Amino acid sequence: MGGGARGLAHVGVIRVLEKNGLFPDVVAGTSMGGLVGGLFAAGVSAKRMTEMIGGMDLEGAAGGPAGRGAAGSGTSTSWASTSTAGE
Repeated sequence: MGGGARGLAHVGVIRVLEKNGLFPDVVAGTSMGGLVGGLFAAGVSAKRMTEMIGGMDLEGAAGGPAGRGAAGSGTSTSWASTSTAGE
């Protein structure tokens, strides 16, 4: 499993924070942690992030054409634009 997939574990941390009524004023992160933190800062709930992740093809995103990762195949861009629609 790659770092991006492990980075999605941040969503679980946010779920626990929300469950316990803890809402940080500041979030920071790099790579996938930055994406998850940015979604959280934009008001996307951990529940919604979990739903968004559930619709991802993590196996397909890991390989991509010619061995390039998700960024090289455009998967991340299309996921981000469709997943945040209506938020």
